[in-house]
Amino acid sequence: MGILGNRSFVTVVFSEKILRGAYFDRKGNRLGVVRYCEVEVSGNRDAAWKKLVRELDFSSTVPLFVGGNAPGVTFFRTNSVAMDTQSRRSALEMELGRHMLSQAPDHKIQFVPLSERSNGEVPVNVCVVPESLFSLLASAFSSCSRRADNFIYPLLALKEDDPAFYQSEIEESFEFSEGQWRMHQSANAPAEIEKWSDIFEELFYIPEDMEIEKYLGVLLMARLVSSDDFGSLRDGIRVLPDQLRPVRFRNHLICGGILLLLLIANLIWGTWMKWSRSGAGYRDINGEVVRMDQNTKKIKNQLKRESRAHKERLRIVASKAGAHDILTDLADFSRLLPASAMVTSYRRGEEDIDIVISSEDENINFPQLLKPIADRWRVGQVQQRQRGNSTSVTVNLKLVPAEKEKKKTVKAGKRERK
Repeated sequence: MGILGNRSFVTVVFSEKILRGAYFDRKGNRLGVVRYCEVEVSGNRDAAWKKLVRELDFSSTVPLFVGGNAPGVTFFRTNSVAMDTQSRRSALEMELGRHMLSQAPDHKIQFVPLSERSNGEVPVNVCVVPESLFSLLASAFSSCSRRADNFIYPLLALKEDDPAFYQSEIEESFEFSEGQWRMHQSANAPAEIEKWSDIFEELFYIPEDMEIEKYLGVLLMARLVSSDDFGSLRDGIRVLPDQLRPVRFRNHLICGGILLLLLIANLIWGTWMKWSRSGAGYRDINGEVVRMDQNTKKIKNQLKRESRAHKERLRIVASKAGAHDILTDLADFSRLLPASAMVTSYRRGEEDIDIVISSEDENINFPQLLKPIADRWRVGQVQQRQRGNSTSVTVNLKLVPAEKEKKKTVKAGKRERK
C-alpha cells in the first residue's frame, strides 16, 4: 500500500451539474468504499458541497482529494525521458504550446509520469490548471468548513494499458483512449465499463449497489492516492495554494515545536535548579567552614588566656610567702620618693622587688635616695629610658635584700685577695 494505504481518505469529483464522492477506509486486508453519494448542483453550489460533506460524514482529520472539470482545465499525454520533478516541470512548460491553442496567463501544471517504455521514453499525464479554479474551490471549502489536501484531475491516474475512459461530467463528447482524446463510442461503453469493474473490484471492496460507471473518476483518483508511488508523485501533482490546504500538519509541527521548546526549557530549568541547589549547598558548607575556623580561633585564644592564667595561678601557688612587713616596706619606699616620681608598677618576687617609676626628674640618685632602708633593701639594678620628646622618664628599678648583697660583696672581696 502507498502512503495513504493504511489510512482513510475521501475523493470527490465535481462538475457544473453534479458532485460525486466516496469515503474509503480499510476493510480487512484491503481498502473499501464505506460511504458514497452524489449531489446535484441546482444553482446553489455551496449548499451542494455542504450536503456532500454531511452525507459522507468524515472529519477534518481525514485527507480530502478533489478533482473534476472546469473552464480552462486541459489534459493531455506526452512523451518524455527520465528526469527529476523540477526539470520535468520546466520541460513541460516549454512544451505547452504544442498541445494547447491558448494558455491562461496564470496557470499551474500537474503531471504523473508513467512506467518507462523499452525504448527509454516515459509517457507523462499532464493537466494544466488555471488559477481561476482555486477561487471556486475556496468558496466551496469555506461553505463546508473543509480543506482539500490536493486537487487531482481524475485522468492523471490513467495508465497506458487502461481501458478507454469516459465520463460525461468531465468530457461530454470525448473519451480518452490509447493516449489521446477520441470521439466517444457509445457502442463500446458496456465492454469498457466491465473492464473497469474488474480493475476496481480487485483493488477495493465496492458495495454491490454502487454504479461504477458513475464513480469512475472517484475510483480512479482513489487508485492513484492509494498506490505505492503516490508519495513520490505528490510534488508533481501539488497545485493547491497553502491557503486552501489543511493546516493539521502545520498545527502538528507547531505543537511539536512548542513541546520541544518546553522540553528544552524544562531540561534547562532542571539543570539550573540542580546547579542552584549544589551552589547553595556549597555556599552553606563554605560558610560553615568559615564559622568553624572563627570558632576554632576563638577557642584557641581562650585556651591561651586560660593557660596563661593557669600558669600564673600555679606560680602563685608554688611561690613562697613573702615578708610579713611588705606593707611597711612599701610605705617607707613611697615616703622616700620625691613628689615628681610616681610608681606605675610594683611586683614583689620571692627574693627581689621590681618597680617601674615615672618621673619628670632625670637626675634622681636612687642609691642615695634609698639609704634609709639600706639595712633591708639595696638597689640591684637601675634602667632609665625616655621616649622621643617626652618630658617624663621611665625608670625600671630592681631592689634586692641587703643580706644577699652583703654576701655577694664578701665573695667578691675574697676573690680579689686570692
